[in-house]
Amino acid sequence: MEKIILYLQCRDYPMWTIDEEQGLRMPGLPAYLSMPDGLEPILVELQSTYDTLFSMHGEAMAFDGIPSEDFRSHLLDLSQQAERLLKENYPTFEIENRIPALLLNCPLMPQK
Repeated sequence: MEKIILYLQCRDYPMWTIDEEQGLRMPGLPAYLSMPDGLEPILVELQSTYDTLFSMHGEAMAFDGIPSEDFRSHLLDLSQQAERLLKENYPTFEIENRIPALLLNCPLMPQK
């Protein structure tokens, strides 16, 4: 069975397709599927916004935290929009959105 997974990692593509039978993991959608209208801008915004939460400290990448609950809500909303578009366009695929669990576990930035 093929599954589409949404998740965030620093400087990575936020959507992957997993073929559980063959053990393959590919960024994006399989070549035989077209990208639903409006999905790519959502994924780009999700990833670029999430990447702003990281900074370089010397040679190490560090997670700085989420600046506010509004920021967290915005990312959650984008992930739900992406999930909805995928479910509407690919009803035979299992869609797994791991982004809400990730964001709910991210700490807020310390207030200055």
